[in-house]
Amino acid sequence: MSEVISLFGDQLSLQGEPNKGLVNIIEELLAMAKDGRLQSLVATGYTLEGARLAVWADTHPNAYEMLGAITALQGEYVHRHPGLTSM
Repeated sequence: MSEVISLFGDQLSLQGEPNKGLVNIIEELLAMAKDGRLQSLVATGYTLEGARLAVWADTHPNAYEMLGAITALQGEYVHRHPGLTSM
């Protein structure tokens, strides 16, 4: 398999190495779901092979709250990746 480089020239995480921060977040979300506290989830990510992953477990009764959260995440994502605004 060839090395994957992002559009901005950054190398992605080491091939085959678990992303410990990601694992911790997923374990926390799983615990919340098992406790019945997490009722819906919309997530996106990338696989080691460079494929986009989109996950929906959308049972939230108020679509506007979910849209607001998605919009807030979009703004936070752009803030954390300043190169996106210079394109």
